Amino acid sequence: MNCVKSGCALFLSGILLSGCAQVNSGLSALNSGLSSINKGLKAPLQKTDKSVSQICAEASKNPGRANQEFGGLGMTAEGVVHLHDHSYISDDFFLLKVGNNTVAVSQYADMNALNDGQRLKVDGTITHLSKDFGCMISVNAY
Repeated sequence: MNCVKSGCALFLSGILLSGCAQVNSGLSALNSGLSSINKGLKAPLQKTDKSVSQICAEASKNPGRANQEFGGLGMTAEGVVHLHDHSYISDDFFLLKVGNNTVAVSQYADMNALNDGQRLKVDGTITHLSKDFGCMISVNAY
């Protein structure tokens, strides 16, 4: 009788473990799908075709108007990486020098893989424009 109970327990345990493996596999696929959806949601609905220098020219004329016009739009910038020490006051970011202008990049996934002085192309959503220290465009990478 104990053999029958042990056999049933082993059989039920096997079924339970098999079911858990299938659920885990399904959750893995769900997480992967949600991750790609989340990446799509981070990208803005519209992207400007203006260059960094064109955006900065608009910001130098009127920063308030430029923030209204470009804030929330996507953009692409290519330049030279300038890293800094991590600050505990704000989110981690790095600077991208594009000619005489600067793009401050936050939320870049592979920031620790960057090297100072390397060339990089970044896509991001414009969060703020400033002309206080020359032109600086703040973006959240996507």
